[in-house]
Amino acid sequence: MSGAKYRCKPVRDTIKEVETLLDIEKKLFFFVDDNFIGNRRHRKELLRELISLKIVYFADVSINLARDEELLSLLAGSGCRKVVIGFESLVNANLRQMGKDKSYKIEQYAEDIMKIQSFGIEIQGFFIFGYDFDDETVFEKSVDFINNANLLIEISLPDPTFIIWPIHFSDLLAFTMKSEQSSTYKKSLVCVPSP
Repeated sequence: MSGAKYRCKPVRDTIKEVETLLDIEKKLFFFVDDNFIGNRRHRKELLRELISLKIVYFADVSINLARDEELLSLLAGSGCRKVVIGFESLVNANLRQMGKDKSYKIEQYAEDIMKIQSFGIEIQGFFIFGYDFDDETVFEKSVDFINNANLLIEISLPDPTFIIWPIHFSDLLAFTMKSEQSSTYKKSLVCVPSP
C-alpha cells in the first residue's frame, strides 16, 4: 500500500479542493499526511500556489524541516501556523530501538525547534513513553524540555505489556496536573494512552 516512494496528488487538484472548501466558509485546514514535506519539490510548488488563498493550516512534518529555510519561508507565507512533529523520545537508546536514530538528533532538537518557531510556526510535539530505556526520570525531564522549548505536546503510552518499569497513568496525570498548576507551566498537555 505505502510503497517506497511518495505519491502526490497534482497541485492543481489540491488547490481546487481548498477553493471548494473556501466557498463553504472553511478557513482552517489540517493537511493530513504522514510527512507533509516528504516530497519537497512538490510541496514547494503547492505552497507557492496556496499563498494567494490566504488560508490558515496545520501539517504533520519531520524535524528536519528546520534545515530548509526556503521551505520554512514558504510554509509561513502560505498560512502554516502549526506543525505536528513526532519527537518520539529524548533518549538516544530509545530512538535506536525505534530505528529513528539516523534522522533524529536529540542534541539538535532545541536549535531546530527555535528555527521553526522563528518563522511564527507553533510546534505540537508528540512523545512516546514506556520504551525500554525510559526510567523514572523520563516525565520530569520531558516536561522540563517541553517547557524550555515552548512546545504544545501529545503523549502516547505504548501497550503496557511492553513497559519494563511500572507507569501508572494516574501518576502521569497527577504529575501533569501538578505541573499545570505551577505558575511557570503554560503549556497544553494532552495525555492519550495508546489503544
